[in-house]
Amino acid sequence: MKHRSILITALLDKVAYQASIKDAVKNNLKKMQYAWGKEHPFDCIVYSLRQMMSACTPVPMPKSVKGMFSIRTILILFLMMFSFHMFSLSAQTPRKDSGAEGLLVISPLKVGDRLPESLLNLSLEVSNHPQGNQSIRLSDYSDRKLILLDFWATWCGSCIEKFSELAKIQQEFGSDVLLLGATEDSKSKVNAFFAKREKGEFRLLSAVGNKLLASYFPHKMIPHYIWVGGDGKVLTVTSSGAVSITSVRDYLQNGIVPLSDKFDMDRQAPLFLSEYYPASNPLIHYAIFTKGSFRGYPQGAKYRYDDGKIIGRSFTNISLLELYEGIARGIFDQMNDRYTPKRRKIAVKETGPIKVQEYSFDFINPPTKASSLYSDMLSSLNSYSGYKGVIEKVAADCYSLIVIDSNKAKSLLSKGAKPRNTLFKKERATLVNLPLRIFIARAEELKFITWPIQNDTGIESNVDMLFERKIDSLAVLQKELAKYGLALKQTLRLMNTLVITDNKNTND
Repeated sequence: MKHRSILITALLDKVAYQASIKDAVKNNLKKMQYAWGKEHPFDCIVYSLRQMMSACTPVPMPKSVKGMFSIRTILILFLMMFSFHMFSLSAQTPRKDSGAEGLLVISPLKVGDRLPESLLNLSLEVSNHPQGNQSIRLSDYSDRKLILLDFWATWCGSCIEKFSELAKIQQEFGSDVLLLGATEDSKSKVNAFFAKREKGEFRLLSAVGNKLLASYFPHKMIPHYIWVGGDGKVLTVTSSGAVSITSVRDYLQNGIVPLSDKFDMDRQAPLFLSEYYPASNPLIHYAIFTKGSFRGYPQGAKYRYDDGKIIGRSFTNISLLELYEGIARGIFDQMNDRYTPKRRKIAVKETGPIKVQEYSFDFINPPTKASSLYSDMLSSLNSYSGYKGVIEKVAADCYSLIVIDSNKAKSLLSKGAKPRNTLFKKERATLVNLPLRIFIARAEELKFITWPIQNDTGIESNVDMLFERKIDSLAVLQKELAKYGLALKQTLRLMNTLVITDNKNTND
C-alpha cells in the first residue's frame, strides 16, 4: 500500500510537470495534493480530476516515458489507481464507520437499543472457544437468555481478578448465559496470557484484536460490562461490582436488571476539576481529598507528569491504608529502599475504618517542588484522614539473604539469555538474567515468608536461578537456595517502616 501511495504521488507530480498545463489545472492539482496528504476525500478529488481532464491537451512526455500520452490519459490512470488504493484501505483498515465485510455506519448503542443486524452477523475472531472454533457471530447465540460482554485487556488487573466470579457464573447458569470477552489485544497475546495461567483456571471466551465492538459500546475504562437480553436489547451498562451470581440470577429469574452504574470520567484531568477550567491557565497546585466511592473512576492510582518529572499522584476509590502505602512507596524509592506490606506497623485502636475502600486523593505540586511531592502528600493526608503516618527506623525481625558458599554462588552469574521471570507461578520456576531484588520481591509474596528480606549478598550483577521443586515451605526454599550457595538467616535490624497511628490533632 505504501508503494501505491508513492506511485500516485509521482503521477500527480508528472502532471504538474507539464509546462502547458493551465493555471486553473495547477490550482486544482495543489488542492488535490493537499487533500491527498490530509484525508483524501474521494468526492473532492474526483471533482478536481474532472475539472482538470476537461482542460487538458496532449503534450510531450519526458523521454523516460515511452510514447506520447495526454495528461487526460495520465489522470485516468491516476483515478483508477486511486480508486484501487481507497478500496484497499477500506478492506484492510476499517474506520469507525466501517465493518470487516463492507462499509457501514456505526452508531453507539444505548440502554434499550436492539443490537443491529450488522453487529449480530459480524464475524468475530476468538480465543478460548470450547470447540476450538476460530470465529463466532453473536447471532449464533440467539437462544441465550443473557449475553454479558466483558471489555478487558491482558494488562488490566481488576479485569483479571473478576475471572473467578465469571467462572462461578458460567458454572451456575451454563448455556443460559454467554460470557464473551472483548479485547483489542491480539490473538497471539491473549493466547500467551492464558497459557501462563494455571491449568484448569477459567479461560474467558474472547473476541480478540477487535475495535469494532468498542465502537458500538464506547468506553474509556475497563472492565466494562454490557448486559444484553434474550430479545437482543441492551439491558444495562455496569462496572464489575454489579456482575455476580446474585445479579445474574435476579435477572434470569425475576427480570431485575442492575442499575447502569458506570460513568467514564477523564482521568487525564485533575480529579473533579471543572470542565470549564481554562486549559490555558497553568495549574500551580491542586489537592482534593474525598470520602465515598465514585463510579466514574476506577479503583487504583495514576501518575501525573511534567517534562518527565512526577509532579502529582491520583488515587481513586481505595482505602486510607492503600493511600498511605502508595505514598510510602514513593518515599521509600527516594531513599533507595523498597516498601512492602511487611514494612508497615499499624498501631490504631480500630483497623476496620482504615481498610474501607471509599477514598480518593489527588495531589499536584508545581514542577519546582517535584522532589517533595510525597512528603507534601503525606503531610496533607495526615491533616485530614484521622490518622498519622510516618516513615521511621524500627527494629524488626527480618531475613538476611547471605552467601554461605562463594564457589556455588558463582553459578548464579547470568549467562546473558533473554530476561525471564516465572517465580513462583510454576513448580519449575525460573529467574533469568535479572537482579536478585526480583527474587526477593517474589519470595516476600510467599505465604510462609512472614518477615521482610534484606539482600546482604553483595551480588549486584544479574543472575540465573532455577527452582526444580514447588516452593511451598521455608525448608524447601532453603534447600533450593543452598544449590547457589545462598541462605536466609533470621536477624533483627533497624529498617525504614511505615508507622500509622491515630491522629488526635486531625482537622475535622
